[in-house]
Amino acid sequence: MTTNVSFVVYCKPEPQGSKNAFVIPGTNRAVVVDQGAKKLKPYRQEIMRTAMTEIASRPWAPKHVAVMLKLNFQLLKPPSAKKSRRYPVVKPDIDKYARATIDSLTGVLFADDAQVVELHVKKEYAETECVTISATLI
Repeated sequence: MTTNVSFVVYCKPEPQGSKNAFVIPGTNRAVVVDQGAKKLKPYRQEIMRTAMTEIASRPWAPKHVAVMLKLNFQLLKPPSAKKSRRYPVVKPDIDKYARATIDSLTGVLFADDAQVVELHVKKEYAETECVTISATLI
């Protein structure tokens, strides 16, 4: 078993938005809705598909084995941004990108996202939108 795996997913990074809950009138049922779900589903599918092609078995990290994860989100710089601005210091927040990506890797790279005990996350401007994912067993 290899102790490292790294790959690049070429797609627009999508954040996992907040969840809204509401009660259906006339019932006692609550519905939980994820904001931005339309864009999030294809993003998660692309992360999962790419991760599965990079590993031979599922999941890569055995249950109860600690994982260090490095995520680098590369975003296109909008034309309205100043040329001097090096980093996307605007919404969406970096933790929402990380949450969407880690949830996508659960069941593929590791059995449970609780196995991620160390996390390095970066978002930056680049010429091509993508996510670089590196995982190491520790």
